Amino acid sequence: MSALKKIMNDEIKKYQGRIYYLDIQKDIYGNLKKPRIEKATWIFNTSCYDHSSFELHHVIKYTHYEHNKFWYKNHGLKMCLILIPKIMHQHLENPIHALSDKDFYNKYLIHKYELVFDKKDFDKGNFPIILIKPTEDEIEYDGCFDSLYEGVSP
Repeated sequence: MSALKKIMNDEIKKYQGRIYYLDIQKDIYGNLKKPRIEKATWIFNTSCYDHSSFELHHVIKYTHYEHNKFWYKNHGLKMCLILIPKIMHQHLENPIHALSDKDFYNKYLIHKYELVFDKKDFDKGNFPIILIKPTEDEIEYDGCFDSLYEGVSP
Protein backbone atom coordinates (compact mmCIF):
# COMPACT_ATOMS: atom_id res chain seq x y z
CA MET A 1 0.00 0.00 0.00
CA SER A 2 1.44 3.37 -0.98
CA ALA A 3 1.74 6.24 1.46
CA LEU A 4 -0.97 8.87 1.21
CA LYS A 5 0.13 12.42 0.60
CA LYS A 6 -2.09 15.17 1.94
CA ILE A 7 -1.91 18.49 0.11
CA MET A 8 -4.19 20.96 1.86
CA ASN A 9 -4.94 23.13 -1.19
CA ASP A 10 -6.13 19.99 -2.99
CA GLU A 11 -8.20 19.02 0.06
CA ILE A 12 -9.78 22.48 0.17
CA LYS A 13 -10.74 22.23 -3.50
CA LYS A 14 -12.09 18.71 -3.01
CA TYR A 15 -14.31 19.69 -0.07
CA GLN A 16 -15.64 23.08 -1.20
CA GLY A 17 -19.13 23.47 0.28
CA ARG A 18 -18.10 21.23 3.20
CA ILE A 19 -15.68 23.60 4.92
CA TYR A 20 -16.58 25.08 8.31
CA TYR A 21 -15.08 27.19 11.07
CA LEU A 22 -15.56 27.12 14.82
CA ASP A 23 -17.17 30.41 15.84
CA ILE A 24 -15.83 31.09 19.33
CA GLN A 25 -17.30 34.07 21.17
CA LYS A 26 -17.37 35.47 24.69
CA ASP A 27 -20.21 37.07 26.58
CA ILE A 28 -20.10 40.65 27.90
CA TYR A 29 -18.28 39.42 31.03
CA GLY A 30 -15.52 37.71 29.05
CA ASN A 31 -16.82 34.19 29.64
CA LEU A 32 -16.59 31.71 26.79
CA LYS A 33 -19.94 30.98 25.13
CA LYS A 34 -20.81 27.61 23.56
CA PRO A 35 -19.00 27.65 20.19
CA ARG A 36 -20.98 27.24 16.98
CA ILE A 37 -19.89 25.46 13.82
CA GLU A 38 -20.52 27.74 10.83
CA LYS A 39 -19.94 27.53 7.07
CA ALA A 40 -16.59 28.95 5.95
CA THR A 41 -17.52 30.18 2.49
CA TRP A 42 -14.37 32.34 2.38
CA ILE A 43 -11.80 29.51 2.40
CA PHE A 44 -10.61 28.69 -1.13
CA ASN A 45 -6.95 27.81 -0.38
CA THR A 46 -4.45 27.87 2.46
CA SER A 47 -3.78 31.59 2.05
CA CYS A 48 -7.32 32.36 3.27
CA TYR A 49 -6.51 31.79 6.96
CA ASP A 50 -3.71 32.56 9.43
CA HIS A 51 -1.55 29.43 9.88
CA SER A 52 0.13 30.79 12.99
CA SER A 53 -3.19 30.77 14.85
CA PHE A 54 -5.47 28.29 13.05
CA GLU A 55 -5.42 24.88 11.40
CA LEU A 56 -7.84 23.33 8.95
CA HIS A 57 -8.79 20.03 10.50
CA HIS A 58 -10.19 16.92 8.76
CA VAL A 59 -13.26 15.92 10.78
CA ILE A 60 -12.55 12.28 9.89
CA LYS A 61 -8.87 11.41 10.16
CA TYR A 62 -7.44 11.74 6.66
CA THR A 63 -5.83 8.32 6.25
CA HIS A 64 -8.72 6.49 7.89
CA TYR A 65 -11.19 8.17 5.55
CA GLU A 66 -9.09 7.51 2.44
CA HIS A 67 -8.81 3.82 3.29
CA ASN A 68 -12.47 3.37 4.33
CA LYS A 69 -14.52 5.63 2.00
CA PHE A 70 -17.03 2.87 1.27
CA TRP A 71 -17.83 2.41 4.98
CA TYR A 72 -18.38 6.16 5.47
CA LYS A 73 -20.53 6.41 2.34
CA ASN A 74 -22.69 3.47 3.51
CA HIS A 75 -23.25 5.28 6.81
CA GLY A 76 -24.18 8.57 5.10
CA LEU A 77 -21.08 10.40 6.33
CA LYS A 78 -19.20 12.85 4.09
CA MET A 79 -15.79 14.31 4.88
CA CYS A 80 -15.67 17.91 6.11
CA LEU A 81 -12.92 20.32 7.05
CA ILE A 82 -13.18 22.69 10.00
CA LEU A 83 -10.97 25.65 10.88
CA ILE A 84 -10.05 25.59 14.57
CA PRO A 85 -7.46 27.31 16.76
CA LYS A 86 -4.05 25.65 16.57
CA ILE A 87 -3.86 24.87 20.30
CA MET A 88 -7.35 23.36 20.20
CA HIS A 89 -6.22 21.08 17.37
CA GLN A 90 -3.35 19.87 19.57
CA HIS A 91 -5.74 19.32 22.49
CA LEU A 92 -8.08 17.44 20.16
CA GLU A 93 -5.71 15.00 18.42
CA ASN A 94 -2.05 15.33 19.34
CA PRO A 95 -0.97 12.19 21.23
CA ILE A 96 1.23 14.22 23.60
CA HIS A 97 -1.02 17.24 24.20
CA ALA A 98 -4.52 15.73 23.81
CA LEU A 99 -6.95 16.52 26.62
CA SER A 100 -9.39 14.00 28.02
CA ASP A 101 -12.97 14.33 26.80
CA LYS A 102 -13.99 15.95 30.10
CA ASP A 103 -11.06 18.40 30.20
CA PHE A 104 -11.58 19.32 26.55
CA TYR A 105 -15.25 20.13 27.18
CA ASN A 106 -14.44 22.11 30.33
CA LYS A 107 -11.88 24.20 28.44
CA TYR A 108 -13.75 24.76 25.15
CA LEU A 109 -17.45 24.10 25.96
CA ILE A 110 -17.73 21.70 23.03
CA HIS A 111 -17.41 17.93 22.98
CA LYS A 112 -14.57 16.30 21.08
CA TYR A 113 -17.07 14.12 19.23
CA GLU A 114 -18.58 17.28 17.70
CA LEU A 115 -15.25 18.04 15.98
CA VAL A 116 -13.63 14.70 15.22
CA PHE A 117 -15.14 11.37 14.19
CA ASP A 118 -14.42 8.40 16.43
CA LYS A 119 -16.04 5.01 15.79
CA LYS A 120 -16.57 4.32 19.50
CA ASP A 121 -18.47 7.60 19.87
CA PHE A 122 -20.40 6.95 16.63
CA ASP A 123 -21.56 3.60 17.99
CA LYS A 124 -23.02 5.54 20.97
CA GLY A 125 -24.77 8.01 18.65
CA ASN A 126 -22.24 10.82 19.14
CA PHE A 127 -20.52 12.19 16.04
CA PRO A 128 -19.95 15.48 14.20
CA ILE A 129 -23.37 16.43 12.78
CA ILE A 130 -21.70 18.33 9.92
CA LEU A 131 -20.74 14.94 8.43
CA ILE A 132 -24.39 14.31 7.51
CA LYS A 133 -25.31 17.84 6.39
CA PRO A 134 -25.94 18.23 2.65
CA THR A 135 -23.44 20.20 0.61
CA GLU A 136 -24.43 23.63 -0.69
CA ASP A 137 -25.28 22.27 -4.12
CA GLU A 138 -27.35 19.35 -2.78
CA ILE A 139 -31.06 19.73 -2.19
CA GLU A 140 -32.50 17.83 0.73
CA TYR A 141 -35.41 15.68 -0.44
CA ASP A 142 -38.27 15.68 2.05
CA GLY A 143 -40.80 13.65 0.01
CA CYS A 144 -43.36 16.47 -0.06
CA PHE A 145 -44.29 15.87 -3.72
CA ASP A 146 -44.61 12.07 -3.52
CA SER A 147 -48.41 12.22 -3.52
CA LEU A 148 -48.34 13.87 -6.98
CA TYR A 149 -46.91 10.69 -8.45
CA GLU A 150 -49.19 8.14 -6.77
CA GLY A 151 -50.79 5.91 -9.36
CA VAL A 152 -48.62 7.32 -12.18
CA SER A 153 -46.41 4.81 -13.94
CA PRO A 154 -43.07 5.89 -15.36
